[in-house]
Amino acid sequence: MDHVDGLQAPRRGLAFGAAALIVAALAGGAAGQLTDHAISDAVDDRIGEDPAIRCEGIDVSAANGLVTLSGRVDCLSCRLRADAVAQTVRGVRAVINHLQVVPPTGRLAESVIRDVERALLYDPVTAQQEIKVQAEGGVVTLTGAANDWPHKQAAWAVASQVLGVTEVKNALLIRGRPARGDAEIEAEINQVLRWDGLVDHALIEVSVHKGLVKLSGVVASAAEFARAREDAQVAGVEIVDASPLHVERWTRDKELRRGKYAPADAAELQRAAQQALGRQPRLANFAVTVEIRGHVAILRGTVGNLYARRQAERTLRTVVGIGAITNRLKVRPAEAAEDPVIAADLRLALRRDPHLADLPLQVAASGGVARLAGTVDTYFQKARAEDLASMARGIYAVSNQVEVRQDAAAFITSPYVDEGDGRDYAWYQPQPRRIVRDDETVRAAIAEHLRWSPYINADAVQVAMHAGVATLTGSVACDTQKRAAEHSAYGGGAAWVVNELKVEHELVKSAKE
Repeated sequence: MDHVDGLQAPRRGLAFGAAALIVAALAGGAAGQLTDHAISDAVDDRIGEDPAIRCEGIDVSAANGLVTLSGRVDCLSCRLRADAVAQTVRGVRAVINHLQVVPPTGRLAESVIRDVERALLYDPVTAQQEIKVQAEGGVVTLTGAANDWPHKQAAWAVASQVLGVTEVKNALLIRGRPARGDAEIEAEINQVLRWDGLVDHALIEVSVHKGLVKLSGVVASAAEFARAREDAQVAGVEIVDASPLHVERWTRDKELRRGKYAPADAAELQRAAQQALGRQPRLANFAVTVEIRGHVAILRGTVGNLYARRQAERTLRTVVGIGAITNRLKVRPAEAAEDPVIAADLRLALRRDPHLADLPLQVAASGGVARLAGTVDTYFQKARAEDLASMARGIYAVSNQVEVRQDAAAFITSPYVDEGDGRDYAWYQPQPRRIVRDDETVRAAIAEHLRWSPYINADAVQVAMHAGVATLTGSVACDTQKRAAEHSAYGGGAAWVVNELKVEHELVKSAKE
């Protein structure tokens, strides 16, 4: 068994019950069209286009769908993001990450420890956890206790985003695992997979024995593999073994999502939405409820910080069946802070972030409003600055006046890589871009983007070009795929996108009505 940076590479060719018959029927010739050279080129292109990976020293190779990344990057965040981006390319079965993290300037271990400790105290999720930080050079070790798996992972993520950190060893123990029966755990995991819009669960089988979870079956991408394994980390689970879960290199097929988008009644959808919110560590200590009206989810209650309010909405976007969200959550900070203290803490947060540390950003705070100004290169950086400001103690709102350079690329995100997208920020409105290539060249580039997307059946999407404007028609399975197709069109170079794609389950619902 190959071990891939903590992830066991999925094996192929193993029988796993009745699903094996479906696999044999579906595999067809699609896999043969995805050569290793084509896969490595596609991964190289997607990494090169990503606005948050600021390094051109990454080499990509592929063998039988197993992608290897090598070279150097200047921060751990870039290393992890390159891995995640590679997983979202169709045909990638697993990623071996040999990227070395070499910060532009060396930092003393004492400085790294201080910044990680401050980052953990700044983030509302990790501020209350018992975490001790040690470092040897840029290698950080976290010890202590976490409430559960999501809180443990949150601490690792916070430490990974600190300038100068080259590796994070997460030795946190999970405090007081609840005693749960295997049947209860298995039922919850199946429910989480069924309602997760980023996992087509129909060919995934779950078994549990004494708290040990085994996932077997088929998924369509390495990104979906990682998401399914994460979904399985529910309360009471000791270990998740996903090694029998295969990544098959086919075009997305309806068999993978069989029954995924079947109409659900409001009570069933509400339970799924509440369950998703309950798994979100940023909402663990807050009174958040959701009401379902048709396909609209209405969030109500109070949260302690602005970032938690945003995260509740982001969480519900991945729940199958929710088409729109009305966010009525109120921000009620648990502790007040003086404006100068808020501003000082935010400045330090920006300076220790590897994506923002060298940017000329100005910060002020007044009456619970954080104000940001300055100039950045990408929408990602502007959004990242706002997210950090949203975590600050005592902040009710963020006035983000940061300017993005005029020739910046569109704000393109991936649901498997990014927590949010342009919908989260009132200031983001896609702007028509300057036309630099002829329509046929752009149409071909968009077709390539769609071809390599793990979310979309490219054959079901038609692209028409006129004067730099791409019009998308056809059908997709869900809203996530519709938005992914639009991002693919911008990634291919469209100056503007008219998205007329129809969502399949909405068409079925309309026909029945």
